[in-house]
Amino acid sequence: MTGKTMNNEMHMENKGHRWRKRVWLFPFVALAMLLLLGAIVQFLWNAVIPGLTGWALISYPKAIGLLVLSKILFSGPRMGPWGGRWGHARRGPTPWMMRGRWKDLSDEDREALRSRWREHCGRGPWHPSGEERGTEEKGPVQ
Repeated sequence: MTGKTMNNEMHMENKGHRWRKRVWLFPFVALAMLLLLGAIVQFLWNAVIPGLTGWALISYPKAIGLLVLSKILFSGPRMGPWGGRWGHARRGPTPWMMRGRWKDLSDEDREALRSRWREHCGRGPWHPSGEERGTEEKGPVQ
């Protein structure tokens, strides 16, 4: 084993070890973020909503409840930086996966894929000719 390879392996080991040491911080950071965002929601609600609608002021626990409810209603069950399993499966491959696949394609395959994209999506305003699918002149509307 060369010195450079050994140093890389030791660096990767230490990096993983440092991460495991800090994993216990996650619940505390998540709780701190929840409390901070709850205070922000309460401040914004009490500053804006009663003046606009005449609704009552809300307390801090209600602001946290509103924050959690909005997270459930508007974000769904996604977890993790890319939406966890559900979000990733719904969105398909990530951009860096596609970049790797694109590099592996031959020139003929790339051109075939581009032509399929054009058929499916049209040319669009970014195309040099400026032509877009379905924009031919149809005459005056009567």
